[in-house]
Amino acid sequence: MLALALSTGKKVIARPATGLALTGPPAADALSSVYTRFISPGKLQRGTGSTWQAVERYVRPFRAMTAAPPPGPVVPSTRQITRWLLSRPAARDDDDQAQLASLQDRCPDLDALAGHMRSFAEMMSQRRGQQELEGWLTAVEADDQPKLRSFAHGIRRDQPAVTAGLTLPYSSAAVEATSAGSRCHGT
Repeated sequence: MLALALSTGKKVIARPATGLALTGPPAADALSSVYTRFISPGKLQRGTGSTWQAVERYVRPFRAMTAAPPPGPVVPSTRQITRWLLSRPAARDDDDQAQLASLQDRCPDLDALAGHMRSFAEMMSQRRGQQELEGWLTAVEADDQPKLRSFAHGIRRDQPAVTAGLTLPYSSAAVEATSAGSRCHGT
């Protein structure tokens, strides 16, 4: 079955009547793509003409190519984008800043997420939770960011404690550590 599919693809790629023959790596890529996208065992057994036409339509642009197309832009990894979003803008170098700005221009959802993250970070670092948390939660809940909405829902469940944590200059870490220690030791 595979041999039939490969020979069919080779005939379509090398057919001189409809354009230039394509050889080299682009031809191999085109052939592989033709097989995976259009030729299924069920269609080959039935022998339908629509498979041949679909293959011809797909391969036609490859025939006009004299070389492989240039590679598309390199998309940074999720980890890299997360690092850019979580780091302070002053800590990013110019190249990172430019790449993040380019991504935000192309993806409105990422731009909205970055805005919500930036405003939360400012609220947290400047201790303005009392004044700004409710507005931030309302904005996040109105946006189409499911994971961020889930985060906001978790904050809503204990909003007074979160507001205090984002507003007050002291921490309850020592109390929490003592409380956790007493629970662990049964005291």
